[in-house]
Amino acid sequence: MLVKRIPFFQKIEWKSTEDDQGMCQMKGLMKHECHNFIRVLELRNDSTLFVCGTNAYDPKCRDYPLEVFSERAYNGGAPTMSGIAKCPFDPSHKNTAVFADGKLYSATVADFTARDTVIYRSLGYSEPYDPTLKTEQYDSKWLNEPSFIKSFEHGNKVFFFFKETAVEYINCGKTIYSRVARVCKDDQGGQRVLQNRWTTYMKARLNCSVPGEYPFYFDEIQAMTDLIQVGDSYRMYAVFTTPQNSISGSAVCAFDMENITEAFDGKYKEQETTQSTWLPVPPNRVPSPRPGNCVNNSKLVPDTTLNFVKTHPLMDSAVGAWGGEPLFIKTGSARFTAIAVDTEAGIGNHLVMFIGTNTGKVLKILYVDGKQIFLEEIEVMDQDTPEGERSILNLRLVKKTPREKVLVAVTQRKVVQVPLARCQRYSSCRSCVKAQDPYCGWSGDNNDCREA
Repeated sequence: MLVKRIPFFQKIEWKSTEDDQGMCQMKGLMKHECHNFIRVLELRNDSTLFVCGTNAYDPKCRDYPLEVFSERAYNGGAPTMSGIAKCPFDPSHKNTAVFADGKLYSATVADFTARDTVIYRSLGYSEPYDPTLKTEQYDSKWLNEPSFIKSFEHGNKVFFFFKETAVEYINCGKTIYSRVARVCKDDQGGQRVLQNRWTTYMKARLNCSVPGEYPFYFDEIQAMTDLIQVGDSYRMYAVFTTPQNSISGSAVCAFDMENITEAFDGKYKEQETTQSTWLPVPPNRVPSPRPGNCVNNSKLVPDTTLNFVKTHPLMDSAVGAWGGEPLFIKTGSARFTAIAVDTEAGIGNHLVMFIGTNTGKVLKILYVDGKQIFLEEIEVMDQDTPEGERSILNLRLVKKTPREKVLVAVTQRKVVQVPLARCQRYSSCRSCVKAQDPYCGWSGDNNDCREA
């Protein structure tokens, strides 16, 4: 009764042509794979929505004027541009994209075979001030089978979050680590070394683990919030899981931008030979100016510094979780898949986490004074929904009015909205107060539990 499907107001169709679908099937793909799956949907500016789709394994992009969404019907087309390095070929491949200072920063797969993974900048206003830049091609030190999760700009940098096969662990076996990478927005590439490549690309491990003599790690990031300002700090919240073939567990960890900056200001990591252990680079072997730093003109950076960037993109120190440990942990077959966080919940601006799972449920958790309080488990999907379609793919907090927010949950086939305050569940003053739900309070005048 409390979960509502959202009716669509406007529908714009962008289908692959019959020729594109036919060419896709000639490449060996199944008919159901040869459609235009939308994978990029970003505001380019105040009046334009930038959209990219897989287009039957031939990715394309378009600009749509926002004014079309104020009309009840829109049958017009839009100029189409190549989506390579902006959008994946395969709809199952994870990608991320964000506009910063008018340029598109994308992280995706850039070829049909899925071997060329890339962090790419494009759509700049003019050359040579806004050249297209990308990560080094086929270099496992830069990117090693990554799965991209999130990106955003902060200050003069753009940050990317992903998981990948850990190159520093490869001598001990294959394992997945979560990463944060960053590039400078004013990067122009190198003059001789790293031409049309990032000269400021650096990455560090994200550490979400239960501390102790033998830490228990949640190594695989699954989803993340936007950057949230909490007081004087900037923080993001993410859900992590253990590998599929290990003890099943999920956790929520928060990361502070200050800790991320400290990791990138620290030591670099290297492996001298293919048989060597990965160790920190001694300070006396780090060239000057410091590799990876933002500069006014990257084309003037000495080749020695750029060669170091090319071979040493990994930082030695991992980024520790805010508070030193996960904010919430859950074991069992249900895995965390999405997260939204309200830092202004109820009277007193409490922190409430909404965590989506692969079973179609949303967990509502209050975090206060270093303790987590389980508030409720919300069943988002209908009971007759097939198991493979129940997973929560995305959660967003949306302001319907200046005072009213709702939670929007996205699954493979549905978009539903859930009220943050579900106070009618509590029939007595005792149950209302005992629930400790910051969205609810007991009204003595009306003798009921209602939104605070």
